[in-house]
Amino acid sequence: MLESLLIYNIAGCFAVVLALLSQKAKHFNHVFLISSFMVLFLVSALRFDIGYDYDNYVNSFKQIYNQQQNNIIPNYEYFSLYKFVCKIFSFSPNGYVFVIATYTFLTLFFLYKVLIHYKILAVGLFIYLCYNMLFITYDQIRQGLAISIFLFSSIYIEKRRFWPFFITIIAATLVHLSALFLLPAYLIKSRKKVNLILWYIIILLFTIGYYTHLWEDMRQTIFKLIPYYNFYLDYQNQLNSATLNSNIGVAYLVLSNIIILYYLRKYNYYQLFYFTAIGVILYLFASNNLNIWRFANYFLFFQSISIGLIVKKTKVLHSFAPLYFIITAFIMFQMNIKNSSRGTTPYKSIFSRDYINQRYEPDKD
Repeated sequence: MLESLLIYNIAGCFAVVLALLSQKAKHFNHVFLISSFMVLFLVSALRFDIGYDYDNYVNSFKQIYNQQQNNIIPNYEYFSLYKFVCKIFSFSPNGYVFVIATYTFLTLFFLYKVLIHYKILAVGLFIYLCYNMLFITYDQIRQGLAISIFLFSSIYIEKRRFWPFFITIIAATLVHLSALFLLPAYLIKSRKKVNLILWYIIILLFTIGYYTHLWEDMRQTIFKLIPYYNFYLDYQNQLNSATLNSNIGVAYLVLSNIIILYYLRKYNYYQLFYFTAIGVILYLFASNNLNIWRFANYFLFFQSISIGLIVKKTKVLHSFAPLYFIITAFIMFQMNIKNSSRGTTPYKSIFSRDYINQRYEPDKD
């Protein structure tokens, strides 16, 4: 555990500090920027058996690898970017390492692009790390890339450029089909004022529904009527909506988003206000539903942008908002490392003995 804490904290510290230097330095800023990127890329791309679905990605790659080696052509095959990338690296039985590295590179590329656009790279990276977003992409490499592309597409929403936004979302759909449902996000106008109290009341009602299991009971009733979702009734490995699998984790997220919404309203970031509100409401409604929780992440990941802009706009580092987000986020980072089990720890790389022996740890719920 101590080794994992050191690896993640040292890597995170270097990535954020180098990003800050790239923003402040008059010379060699590109060197600092690339160095920051490479720190996170290498730690993420060279990991082994980190992420709950890691072995599933390995198995799906090996299935494609065996088909390629034996010249087996499936009877019916639709286009899938993931399968396409797997085929590119099917020259090696361990080519899944390159597949994961490719998705890691693209995910970080779009993330860095959007954070640089808003001139909040250092703070945005810090929140991305500490709010568990990086670790979520460890588990969901395909959707993680789609989310990163969606974050980037917000630039086109802000500038009201529909066709670039549309093309970007279609590209995200090729990565993960769920991105198709993000097209209506363009209709969210960045200059439409919001009623803060009304949204607080809505979030309060959804919070009560979460703690009283109202949404979970409601979905179970619906699932009984929908054949495809029947398996959810007996599925024991559903993801708890809480960041730390605890009611405290949910309370922290709700409180943080209430504060975020206040400042977004104060500084007139209306587009981000709506994205944040949608994210927390979907998160609370998800409770034990994995699919809804994953869709909520499309909007929850905007916290890295929202908090970055709030800290930038506040300017005074020792004022309430920066102090709250920096201190609590750092604490959350340590707790996410400690409590995530195989999702993040123990950290193992492709240079480890486990990789050489292709030994995978079982899921730990």
